[in-house]
Amino acid sequence: MSTPEQTFAIAKLALPSVPDEVFALWLNDRIRQNGWPPEGDEWEGFLFGESLHFWSQLKWSKRRVSLTAEALSLASRRTAMLLYEASVLKQENIMSHYIPNTRERFASVMAYAIEHQALPSTIVLLERNGRFDVIEGNHRVAVLLGLQSVKDHLGVPNIQEVEAWVAKLA
Repeated sequence: MSTPEQTFAIAKLALPSVPDEVFALWLNDRIRQNGWPPEGDEWEGFLFGESLHFWSQLKWSKRRVSLTAEALSLASRRTAMLLYEASVLKQENIMSHYIPNTRERFASVMAYAIEHQALPSTIVLLERNGRFDVIEGNHRVAVLLGLQSVKDHLGVPNIQEVEAWVAKLA
């Protein structure tokens, strides 16, 4: 039986171009919970239906990104809306069932954003077809879009740019 560190090292060999910080943000917990190598529906979702070869070919850069609803892919906008509906409107949906603590996570990100005028932690994005898929940070993006939709109200931060790791085909 491999230790978690050994499993992470094996996974890192399959994805050498993925920066360590991205690996920690995006993959470590998923590997811990679902094992390695990636197999099954869970992993297909985590990898957005793409192969390990696809992910190993990407070029990564860390930068500030102007992130609005229009900049997101349809799938990422849909995810943000479902998170908002589950967290703010308290609707039962796929997010409230799949992520049991989604309301608490959303509330925690919202409190941080209001206090610090920024989002906690770096978001991980995939840039393709002129839009961004949110790979890691869906609750943060849902909060961001929610704040942007009410930005004219007093006391609500107007966060336009976020720190992100962005992957794109080289």
